[in-house]
Amino acid sequence: MDPITRPAAWLVRHLPGSTGTLFADADDFAVEETLAYAPEGIGSHRFVQIRKRGLDTRAAARRLAEASGIEAAEVGWAGLKDRHATAVQWLSVPATADDSSWASLEGIEVLQTLAHPKKLKPGHIRQNQFTITLRNVEPGGLKRARAIADVLEQEGLPFAYGPQRQGRFQDNYIRAQAILRGEERPPRDRRL
Repeated sequence: MDPITRPAAWLVRHLPGSTGTLFADADDFAVEETLAYAPEGIGSHRFVQIRKRGLDTRAAARRLAEASGIEAAEVGWAGLKDRHATAVQWLSVPATADDSSWASLEGIEVLQTLAHPKKLKPGHIRQNQFTITLRNVEPGGLKRARAIADVLEQEGLPFAYGPQRQGRFQDNYIRAQAILRGEERPPRDRRL
């Protein structure tokens, strides 16, 4: 087992795991985003906290934009969330966006809106909290899972990214080096 791509498993490789069914339902993987700062309550943008199911962040942003009568590029977000999950996250729209049809957005529930002076930008997250439900667990599974959690709590969890963070062509590190050298790059890489 590769400790770079499977760090948690590597730390507890000596312990028996728990068996069961993962992802039987979209609610079995839930994530809740906490922003790095609180919306100020005044300003030219609105932060919109949503709960989404069956949509990734970009699809949810497009839906919100269409319903609001704005361009998709006007919607901001702090982090990308998977479509195979139930996610509570924040998006931002201009304060002038029309919210009259938000209650009928398919796959999106608007939880709250708060004003803020600026558009939400990628990286403005303090944390993501995950809840993973494992179904059909065999007898003794909870005890085994607690033993694993105890080791991870004592040792800590390495901060490592798997292959999904290396880009479609597994070349993000090459592109990052070019950025650091100040070489030309496509406009889509400017925010990297």
